Amino acid sequence: TSTIAFFPKSSHAKAIFACDTTNMSTTVETGKGVVPIIEWQDHSFIASVTPQQRCQNASEKLQQLYNDGEIKYIKTDTVDDYPVICGISKIEDSCLPNGILASLKIDAATDYDHMLPKILDYRIWGLDYEPSYVSSSLDRSPRLIFQTNKEIHVNLELFLQKTM
Repeated sequence: TSTIAFFPKSSHAKAIFACDTTNMSTTVETGKGVVPIIEWQDHSFIASVTPQQRCQNASEKLQQLYNDGEIKYIKTDTVDDYPVICGISKIEDSCLPNGILASLKIDAATDYDHMLPKILDYRIWGLDYEPSYVSSSLDRSPRLIFQTNKEIHVNLELFLQKTM
């Protein structure tokens, strides 16, 4: 397991993102312990990057974005015609190259928006109050996993609040 510790600019509590090389998952260490959040062994990722490289790169990028106060959500998007998973600070934001966590295979049969929930660790689903990740526009309660404008988002900020 590789760990990089930083203190965020925007919070008194700290979250430490790391790559668990045993399970090939990004974990976050909070006040309540170490919690896996994303699993990197899915076949939807590009093959030129190993799961271990993907895990380490994404964990380091998450830590950097968190420390800089530039991430509140994780979503799938397209950058330069390539599907990616990225971190963003506002729901309406598009992925920027400096926020890319991992690249996905280009595959017409893949529903990239629904790929994100597939790689999330089951413990994140357990923290959400509803089994569905789709919330209606009338539902104003914050959700860990939600859909808006046909895009699925993970509310990393809310997840960290629930686990601090």
